[in-house]
Amino acid sequence: MDSKLSRWCDTVIEIGCLIALLAAPLFFNIHSDRVFEPDKLTLLRSLALFLSCVWLVKFVDQGHWRSWEWARWQNPRAIWHTPFVLPVVALAVVYLLSTLFSVTPRVSWAGSYQRLQGTYTTLSYLVIFALAVQTFRTAAQIQRAVTAVIIATIPVALYGMLQRFGLDPLPWGGNVQTRIAGHMGNAIFIAAYLIMGVPLTLGRIINSFWHILSDEELNPADIIRSSIYIFVFAIQLIAIWWSGSRGPQLGLGVGLFAFVLIFLVALRNSVQGKTGYSGRDLALSALGTVLPLASFGAAVAMRSSVGDSSSVLIFGGGVALTVLLLFILVAVRRGWLWLWLSWIQVVLVMGAFLLAFNFVPPATEAATANPITATFDAWRGVQGIGRLGRMLEADGGTGRVRVLIWEGTVNLVLPHEPLDFPDGSQDTWNFLRPFIGYGPEAMYVAYNSFYPPELASLEARNASPDRSHNETWDALVITGLFGFLAWQWLYLTMFYHGFRWLGVAQSKFDRNLLVGLWVGVGAAVAIAFSLWRGPAYIGVSWPLGNIIGLIAYLIYYAITAKPAQGEQNNPFSAERLLLIALLGGMIAHYVEIHFGIAIAVTRVHFFMFAALMLVLGTQQATADEAAEAEPSPPRANNAALLSLPPALPQAGAHLRPCGASSSPSSLP
Repeated sequence: MDSKLSRWCDTVIEIGCLIALLAAPLFFNIHSDRVFEPDKLTLLRSLALFLSCVWLVKFVDQGHWRSWEWARWQNPRAIWHTPFVLPVVALAVVYLLSTLFSVTPRVSWAGSYQRLQGTYTTLSYLVIFALAVQTFRTAAQIQRAVTAVIIATIPVALYGMLQRFGLDPLPWGGNVQTRIAGHMGNAIFIAAYLIMGVPLTLGRIINSFWHILSDEELNPADIIRSSIYIFVFAIQLIAIWWSGSRGPQLGLGVGLFAFVLIFLVALRNSVQGKTGYSGRDLALSALGTVLPLASFGAAVAMRSSVGDSSSVLIFGGGVALTVLLLFILVAVRRGWLWLWLSWIQVVLVMGAFLLAFNFVPPATEAATANPITATFDAWRGVQGIGRLGRMLEADGGTGRVRVLIWEGTVNLVLPHEPLDFPDGSQDTWNFLRPFIGYGPEAMYVAYNSFYPPELASLEARNASPDRSHNETWDALVITGLFGFLAWQWLYLTMFYHGFRWLGVAQSKFDRNLLVGLWVGVGAAVAIAFSLWRGPAYIGVSWPLGNIIGLIAYLIYYAITAKPAQGEQNNPFSAERLLLIALLGGMIAHYVEIHFGIAIAVTRVHFFMFAALMLVLGTQQATADEAAEAEPSPPRANNAALLSLPPALPQAGAHLRPCGASSSPSSLP
């Protein structure tokens, strides 16, 4: 029964989730010793605990404790049959098991002094995810959450710009002008956060422009709204570039590739009355190859006269102009049939450039006459783009530090002699470590016996790594093979269901192909890199293979996808764009965490994105099932799918299917 108290509880939970989205990126305490992560997580954990108590009040008030049908496996509407639930539960179980057998159980539960990312914190993320799934039900609620994400990026990006221009009033210990750090205290962390907001902002821009171009009367509110989103989008990209962080930049590139490709294929499928391609279509689609290559050729030819930095701008400007031209064609409703092919060509050209930029060796005296080799060599010294050409460096700098940490991590996760504790005892559960890990936040303790001596000459001699700067190795150290598999299950489940709800994966063959490419290409690339560069590179080569497989699947989808018979598909609907944006942000996050560390703000956003995607997706699936039925009384609501109490109001009751037409009044 939905009482006044229950509605009050729902309101409090929604406000709490919005506070989490705002406070996690914005809060830091300069009067604290650690300033950033522990303070953010102390606030977040307190908020999760408070919201859990509010939910418990609601649960008791509605009397759902009297019936446990929602938990009975045989019930087809039980929560266990809801997407994401089983991998999330498996993740919680693995963390609890790893904490129970941890080499330092108290720290594994509460979190370390440096980061506070213990099991308590992980459970707080999962609590916020579950409460958001239960509480966010209408389009207005979901759009408020998206708006909160976008709004929070504005002060973060602007503060980073103050740092860039030397206007930061706070005296930081490190250099925050060359590479901005913002509210996160680290250049990688600020970029890792901002890349999750970029796809959401881009979705709002596309939706706003569609209303400007399609409405019969020009609405000034649409112009103001689109202008604000363009400004936010611009400062997000500038802040990410000024962070100089390669991992987030690569993650953003992959996330935007998925976003734009799915959107452009939907445009192609909406074209009526034409299915084939003429020679003119194929010739026009080649602009995705011709313009970037022409700009690169111009940059190489003019480098000696304009300088290294200006030649980089010529190349980057040509690529940016190509992308802008594609969106202009979208706006004027031209080339919808072949724009997706141009986009694939742009991405392939940029991928080939990155490969060449990293694999072409530095110029020697004999090779100096080669203008391309000389250009690559010169660009590696240019601030900003230069770091993108040194992603494989292992002889010095941060690259060497990470490789050394990974080499020690390989020995740590493989079977070995039991660890010796300070009291003279040994690790009783050593035989379980490859399967359950050493416990959250325990790497700082367990790594010492495997510390490479060379690392002491590159970092402080009294510093012991507490993270591998790679999600694969961190998962294997913290929670072992079971935890790694649980995380992979969760990621793959979210990506698959996101594709399924968008129509990107429609059949069992599509599902099997996606899983096969994810696992097969990931394993093949990991094996190849381990044979070429050593097992230390498995941590980055496995996700590299995953992403290559994901990109290959998206290209397969783009080539083979056809609109369903009778489908009324609106590629510009707010819900469809939002679902694509959420998926793009999660893909970007997956790439980024394999070059850095998952932090409080990115974990919060990842699980909130998953919750919003689940609500949107399950509502679409329910609407599709109802549409297939002949005219009959409305289907029973899907509350049991989205929440523990089966009698709650219908989740997403006011949402439209992702392919349905949208009225202007319902859009953000």
